[in-house]
Amino acid sequence: MESAVRPAPRSPIVQAKRLLRAATATLAAAACLTGRAQETKPKAPSAEDDSVVVLSPFVVTSDANDGYLATSTLAGTRLNSRIRDLAASVTIATPQFLADTGATNTEDLLVYMPGSETGGPGGNYSSLQPANNEGTLIVQGQLSAFGGPTRSRGLAGFDNTRDYFLSAIPLDTYNSDGVVINRGPNSILFGLGSPAGIINNQLKKAEFVDTNSLALTSSSFGSTRETFDVNKVLVPGKLSIRLNVLNDNRKFQQKPAFKDDERLYGAVTYQDRIFKNSSFLNRTSIRANFEVGKIEANDPWVAPPVDEISNWFRLGKPSWNVVNNVWQTKSAAVIDVTRPGLLRNLTAVYRDPTSSTAD
Repeated sequence: MESAVRPAPRSPIVQAKRLLRAATATLAAAACLTGRAQETKPKAPSAEDDSVVVLSPFVVTSDANDGYLATSTLAGTRLNSRIRDLAASVTIATPQFLADTGATNTEDLLVYMPGSETGGPGGNYSSLQPANNEGTLIVQGQLSAFGGPTRSRGLAGFDNTRDYFLSAIPLDTYNSDGVVINRGPNSILFGLGSPAGIINNQLKKAEFVDTNSLALTSSSFGSTRETFDVNKVLVPGKLSIRLNVLNDNRKFQQKPAFKDDERLYGAVTYQDRIFKNSSFLNRTSIRANFEVGKIEANDPWVAPPVDEISNWFRLGKPSWNVVNNVWQTKSAAVIDVTRPGLLRNLTAVYRDPTSSTAD
């Protein structure tokens, strides 16, 4: 007699676990098939996408800055590149940093920049050097209307550029969208610039948004500064203009030193689909700017006082012997003033007070 052996009944918990595993596997397979089925080609751009603005790789704006943090620059490659991708020593002073520190020119800014030095009354190095073997000191690159002496990494002075073009126009932040300090020989990648580095002023550009601002500043010793900035859109999406005005009257503790700086800066931006049938020149942008101004200054002298009389006393207070044409002391000792370190300021001797010819 044969007997049938029946399996033990499964518990509801075991059956529920197996059902859950089967359902999970089924859903995963369905999701995979659905993902493959949804792989389609990207949608071709339509005429409705013309409103999308594509940023130029040759332009950097301050809109991407976050306070003191700038993420992109044209330094090193001349293309809009992320700073973290550049093998260069670059420091960027954003508009927010310039406003918070009150830096308006090169002398104000470089004291905050690493590896950078500047002369002048508020500078961090004297820029003094011997003029000759007699020990006379002169100021190398004396502070002037075109900016004071600068030094990069203790080597040489920076070159001044505007949008990476060499310029003799001194930096002022009234028309600046940020300042790029590019240190080291990487600054010659564009075929210009000192091996020590460049200071580049990113000029403000006409934007497609209406803005205006007015700033009034007063500082030490009676200095005043007024700036005006207005941006106006003339044709939405196509034409805009920008105007910046500066009136800076700077005074110094040293009298009668002063510096008066008056400038007018303008910028125009025009963009349109001029070549509508060309995929390469689909959108064309034309930018232009100009600047006029006048600087009048009587620069402060930053060299310390030089002792030019102690040697005269040390030599016995010599006087000029008009008969023998020599310098002699009261004891008739002849003094050779051509020796280094003696009467350094002696450059010519006049025996006839009415004559304009020196001996």
